[in-house]
Amino acid sequence: MLGPVMEFARERFSLRPDLLILCLGAVAAAFLGMLDDLRGLKARVKLLGQIVIALFICATGRYLKLIYIPFVGGFELNPVWGVIASSFWIVGLMNAFNLIDGIDGLAAGVGMITAAALAVLGGLNGNAFMVMVCAALVGTLGGFLRFNFAPAKIFLGDTGSMLIGYLLAAITLLGTYKSETAFILVAPILALSLPLFEAFISMLRRFIRGVPIFAGDNYHTHHRLLYRGLSERKAVSILYAVTLFLSVSAVLNNIIPEKTRWAWVPPVLYFGTLIWLTWWAGYLRPQAIGRIFSRRARNSVLTTLAKYASQTISTPHREVSLEEVFDICRREIKLDCLEAWFESSGTVICSCRAPGYSGDGTSVIKISPPTGRTVLVRYTFREGMSEEERIDALACLGGIFEQADTDAIARRLNLL
Repeated sequence: MLGPVMEFARERFSLRPDLLILCLGAVAAAFLGMLDDLRGLKARVKLLGQIVIALFICATGRYLKLIYIPFVGGFELNPVWGVIASSFWIVGLMNAFNLIDGIDGLAAGVGMITAAALAVLGGLNGNAFMVMVCAALVGTLGGFLRFNFAPAKIFLGDTGSMLIGYLLAAITLLGTYKSETAFILVAPILALSLPLFEAFISMLRRFIRGVPIFAGDNYHTHHRLLYRGLSERKAVSILYAVTLFLSVSAVLNNIIPEKTRWAWVPPVLYFGTLIWLTWWAGYLRPQAIGRIFSRRARNSVLTTLAKYASQTISTPHREVSLEEVFDICRREIKLDCLEAWFESSGTVICSCRAPGYSGDGTSVIKISPPTGRTVLVRYTFREGMSEEERIDALACLGGIFEQADTDAIARRLNLL
């Protein structure tokens, strides 16, 4: 590893542009994440910001000239496809780390292990930039992880999780845009397979269920491990081990020559680890797959209902009253009671109950839209609803008021 260090010392001035570009993008990524933490940006706004950051990196000429598919080979890219692939890479990793940041220590630990793998690969291939920057990232995340591991004292938030994803993606591009072999691109594809897998399986799951692909849920891999009865520490440790195995497969794929008797080791280790995790988390079990498909039609109805209700209650016309809209929602979501009021003033927006039901709501949720007033919703589930139906019903309720213009609702009630 001393070779790359000495090379970095000799070429530190020529590397200044790359470091400057990396830092400027990092400031932008951290600022975007901070806005999301403080203001709760809409998904489309956050995505647009990520695309702008990715295009900034590409505009400097740092984009993929060659894309490498693990265990298959490399393919040359023209500038247009190079920019598209690079933008997908940066945006994808920023969102991937945002997705896995669901329990204490997971995103930071996965980022640290992956950065260590990149540093090793950079050292093996004499890439000074990769070694020094990734080593700094390993040290930073290691110090942070001491206070972020469960039970956490400090948290990443969107600021930290998106920044980690950006740094690993940008380091990859900045380390390979002049290279004809794109050797280091193999490492993020392999070592970062856990967050990439999580992003892919989350979008696929939501598409199959008939809900927006950017909608949040509690069905991520780390949630599934917790549902199996594991503690947060054990669940995180298992996912650390998975990331480590995937990182080892990345290093071995670079060390072991092709067409040798040991060439089978990296792909077997890689695919074996992912298949084991996929099965153990319950993704491949027939009953789980069947439940996902059976919920698609139901969730499509609830998604459409949420859009209709949010638009209707936000418009000034009174052709359809708030009471009518809420009663439709109550029936379709299968509730005995549905009430909503503004948290700040306590003014009731609407209240409706099923015929024969005279009680009050048994549960309350707080919904804070990106803009407008915070709403409190009290509800009671109809008897006999399954846990999955209850989760989907809550997602629909949240969607109604997260998409609604609550200030417009206040105007309908003559509060403004």
